[in-house]
Amino acid sequence: MQTGIILVGGGGHAKVVFDAMRDADARVLGFVDDQRDCPLAGVLGHLGAIDSIDPDASFMLAIGDVATRHALLGRLGGMRAAGPVIHPSAVVSPSASIGEGVYVGAGAVVNADARIDAHAIINTGVIVEHDCR
Repeated sequence: MQTGIILVGGGGHAKVVFDAMRDADARVLGFVDDQRDCPLAGVLGHLGAIDSIDPDASFMLAIGDVATRHALLGRLGGMRAAGPVIHPSAVVSPSASIGEGVYVGAGAVVNADARIDAHAIINTGVIVEHDCR
């Protein structure tokens, strides 16, 4: 059975990550977000409640701001990261290395022997050329 994935974030980047996951038939449990004005339906609660939602769930960072992403990684400590999440229209070379928690957006291209480390964002339409890190 596929374990559930909790998206951490509730803004614009969460929308695009959710769309890619839905298109890939991933089992998204919902969103956690500390913002009071989170616009998305399916918010499960604040980040502090993430451990009580589903102990077997993994998480996917769905926040675009780099500083916030780094801070949240520290808070998520022992929880397992999901991913990578690759939009169905992205093209990823079989020889590319894509880390956990990475998001590769619609129309992106990751060419031969490129390496994308954990929790990076490859946004819509980005091209990562061969041998890039």
